[in-house]
Formats: sequence, structure tokens, C-alpha cells
Amino acid sequence: MEHIWRSADAGAHFFNVTGNLRNASATVGQVRPSALLLVPLLKQNVTALLVGTVNGVLATRAQVGHAATATRWRRLGACAQLPLVLVAGLSYQRVSDTIAAATMGRGVYAVLSRPAY
Repeated sequence: MEHIWRSADAGAHFFNVTGNLRNASATVGQVRPSALLLVPLLKQNVTALLVGTVNGVLATRAQVGHAATATRWRRLGACAQLPLVLVAGLSYQRVSDTIAAATMGRGVYAVLSRPAY
């Protein structure tokens, strides 16, 4: 079974944040969470947790300093911005507020990180 675990205390405790990942990714087979990225949303005092899957990038919110299991995942970007393809790597550039997603066979995509959630 595929799960994503998060810790807010340097690994002393872990919390399952898998939530609706399978349904949100619309994957029939394995979701294959491969790339994880934490992006600070400073104005909202939360952190966005992003995960690369076989169907693109999904995101959820995590309260800063809390291990709350905010596990409602949503797709990041439209298909025109980020195709439904396996994402193997994620990176965040704070200066330009851009997320780069390295895909398997489709290149690297850049998406502005201003999430609507």
C-alpha cells in the first residue's frame, strides 16, 4: 500500500497524510508518489505539501509547526500547464515563486506556485 507520512517534530512522531491521494490522482493502478516538496505559503502561515505522481503533481496544505493531517489533495496546474505524466522530481524557486516539475519523457515544466486552495 502506498502512503505518505509527515513529521512536524524531526521524526519523533509521524502522521499519515495520504488521505484522498488515490482518488485525487484519478489513478487506477499505483499512484507511485515519487517526489515530495514543501513550499512555504508565508501570507497564510501554512506550508503546501506537493507530491509527484503518475498523473502529475498533487498538493495539500499543512499547518506550520503542526502535524495535523490535512489530507485533501488537489491537482496542481491544468493539463496545459502540467500534463498527466509521471513526475520524478520537484523543485521550488523562491525568487520567482515557481515550481519546476521534472517528468518522465515529457521534459521539465515550470508552474507559478500561487495555488488556488
